[in-house]
Amino acid sequence: MHTVSREVVDRLKESGVDRIFGIPGSNASIELIREASQSGVQFVPTGHESAAAIAAGTYGAMTDSVGACLSIMGPGALNVNSGLLHCAYERTPVLALTERYGDEVLGHVQLQKIDHGELFRPVTKSTGTLTASNCGDLIKESLETARAERPGPVHLDFPHDVCLLETEQRPGVAAQTDGRPNPEMVEKAKGLLAAAKRPVLVVGSLALRENLGSHLSDLSERFSLPILVSVKGKSVIDETSSWYAGPYLGVGKAELIENRILEQADLVIAIGIDGCEIVMPAGREVDAIAIDKVETDVANIYTRITPLIGSPGESIAELATAGSASVWRPEEVAQITRDWLDHVRSFDTDDSVQAVIRATRELMDDEDVFVCDIGLYSKLVEQLWVSRRPETFHISLAARNMGSALPMAIGASLARPDRNTVCFIGDGGLLMHMPELNVVAQEGLPLTIVLFVDGGWGTIRVFQRKKYYEIEGTNFHQPNWGGLSEHIGFESKHADTEGAYRQHLDWALERRRPSLITVSYDAVEYDKILGMVR
Repeated sequence: MHTVSREVVDRLKESGVDRIFGIPGSNASIELIREASQSGVQFVPTGHESAAAIAAGTYGAMTDSVGACLSIMGPGALNVNSGLLHCAYERTPVLALTERYGDEVLGHVQLQKIDHGELFRPVTKSTGTLTASNCGDLIKESLETARAERPGPVHLDFPHDVCLLETEQRPGVAAQTDGRPNPEMVEKAKGLLAAAKRPVLVVGSLALRENLGSHLSDLSERFSLPILVSVKGKSVIDETSSWYAGPYLGVGKAELIENRILEQADLVIAIGIDGCEIVMPAGREVDAIAIDKVETDVANIYTRITPLIGSPGESIAELATAGSASVWRPEEVAQITRDWLDHVRSFDTDDSVQAVIRATRELMDDEDVFVCDIGLYSKLVEQLWVSRRPETFHISLAARNMGSALPMAIGASLARPDRNTVCFIGDGGLLMHMPELNVVAQEGLPLTIVLFVDGGWGTIRVFQRKKYYEIEGTNFHQPNWGGLSEHIGFESKHADTEGAYRQHLDWALERRRPSLITVSYDAVEYDKILGMVR
């Protein structure tokens, strides 16, 4: 008998989904896990449902499919909801399946009962309920919705009384279309580019999803375009190239690279810039060409927009036929970048976060995966990290979700098991997702956690010190991180100097197994650095 559970798994597998993350309950979830196992789709049990959603979203994004996660009703649904909010902000595609009472008891049972539709609607692109008649079409439609621009989470309830029913229909295959940019807008954009003296390319995460790296490099070389890349778009191009200028965050600090470049720009070519990638959107009085697949919110950032909506590759190809009057020189861009980096590195010491970042980048292979959590150290990572290969850099930018780096790293490592993954996270962040250490150990992942230990929430302390307040409510007890991780199945080290850190990280990368390296730093020293970049 072809059951609804089997149909769900078949549709997932057909779309490239080969793992489901989560915490099971009864009936619907165990039937789904059974069908998944028989079809070669692995279930990955996590410590918390929010981590399941985050890991699934990252896994889906890196495997060019959709992540899938599973939870029970009620409290499990509430837990997974916070992870789906992360996926919504970070634009990662994930399908969340939640158990639900069957229709025959839904009206009079109160145990674990909440309205899932009302719960998930604010944080998902769509929400619905599986039935015997709609399951094939609804799963297929939901997976397509999750992947469509902008990618994000979708939710489906899986009632207990449906999972073992025989399906009543099979879905057809929908035609795929990809529009072309408006010819009138193309001609206007070409005219703007041909007349611009100092055009600048600003690139968002869409370029990663569309594999536009070579197009961007060719365009920048042809028209002498400095390239600024949003933090979510990092790794779309080789950042050692001569036209790469630095990260684009939309921060108002005049001394940052992005502002020193943009203050000279007479045209911005914005490719896939998403409002969720910009810290502080502020309308600039400059002409902008907005290349995207969907209607864009880049108008919040640049006030005079010429939109090219359709296939980004085709839009770039059309622009490439324009003339060029750019006067930018690569050595000029390199000098702006060098001046800023030299300023940041002037605070470098043997036991500084900068030293840890530098050593990590030098020891990791270009194809290895780097994941960074949110903390004082992440502000420096955004500025200093150099990526060379696509999808090797991951961070929570719009959600600013402390602790999310560990489940993101799990998803990334499962997606790239042949590569090392290194995860930067603070002690405050790790305390939020400690159960996921067990997932790393049970899967035997080649994942090294670099744990920044300062005994509290360092970024919040910065705000307290700026107001001359007492440091209250931002300190917490420090566990024995090495002993704790070793009991779970990690190998652990502690580093006090750059030399020791290099030795330990080299050892961990060579071993390719769950590892943890603790490093300590004085957060007070980072007040001035945080002030430079925010």
